[in-house]
Amino acid sequence: MASRQHTEFHCPSGRHHQRERSKRLIAAGDCHGNKLIESTWKNEWWTLLGCHEGGIMHAPVDPVVIAVDGACRDNGRSNPKAGLGIFFHRDNIQWNRAKVPPASINTNNRAELAAAIEALKMAKRLRKLNPQRDRHSERQRIGPMRRLRRVVIKAASEDLVRGMTDCVYIWKANGWNKSAGDPVSNPVLFRELDQLTTELNDMGVEVQFLHVDRSLNKPADRLANAASDGVSAVDALARYLRSGDSEDDSGASGE
Repeated sequence: MASRQHTEFHCPSGRHHQRERSKRLIAAGDCHGNKLIESTWKNEWWTLLGCHEGGIMHAPVDPVVIAVDGACRDNGRSNPKAGLGIFFHRDNIQWNRAKVPPASINTNNRAELAAAIEALKMAKRLRKLNPQRDRHSERQRIGPMRRLRRVVIKAASEDLVRGMTDCVYIWKANGWNKSAGDPVSNPVLFRELDQLTTELNDMGVEVQFLHVDRSLNKPADRLANAASDGVSAVDALARYLRSGDSEDDSGASGE
């Protein structure tokens, strides 16, 4: 197994969420010197959330960081073209995505939510590739993904992160209405996100959301725009790496 230590895992100070409904949010109290680790498994590179234990930096519970973004050309016009970007690591050709969504995804906000949905679907696939060790079996997977227990969705969309870490509990209790009684925007997409999160929880995988500045989510942004322009994920990332904007950026740096 090869591994590389990546950039510091930055979080804003003072953002401690004690309420039960905010457990999904990555906050200052969750960091404690955590760093992002780049590591290989099945000949692909992944971004994992590591921590110090015994003076050694490693990823004991193998949380995978997935950066997401959505884009929509001609947003608000008669013929919008949306794109979804899902980014695992710059060298992970098999799992990075630049995907064109259904025609109903026709705004930037919907594209950002749809990208998170696609990421959680991929997380379910990844989890099925990495089942927990059967206590009755001597088989044990080798590599950083042997105990996938947490997925971190990294996004520049505050609506997505706040919706899934804070508001969704109120909306569900109010029949998918806001506290003032107004209907939730894009309820179908938020319902699907919540359902996928629940399904992953039932599979033993915790799902958390991390809000970052758009400058820290460039690879996912490039993939989303590439999809709306009809460019493949491989070509989009190749252009991005050649542009010089990708210095030390695996899509993993966090707010």
